Amino acid sequence: MSASDATSKIREQFFQNIRQATEANLKLQQEAVRQWSSLWPTTMPKTAWTDTVRDFQKKWTDTVTDLTKKHREVIDRQYDAAIASMEAALD
Repeated sequence: MSASDATSKIREQFFQNIRQATEANLKLQQEAVRQWSSLWPTTMPKTAWTDTVRDFQKKWTDTVTDLTKKHREVIDRQYDAAIASMEAALD
């Protein structure tokens, strides 16, 4: 075996060891990410904050609905008064 063959064999063994170490490191990182991601909750837990927001949305919807109904009543009265005024003017 010549010196160049021995050097070539050593280099090949060196690169083979690097490849194996890199593959093992990559597998370790992938497994760590899998384990960490399994700890994350899939759905967010219900909190008091979300309940507060939902209650506010409900109250806001009720308030806007009530205001809209009152506005419609005022407009209806104005139209009724306008119709009565026109009928009185034409009689």
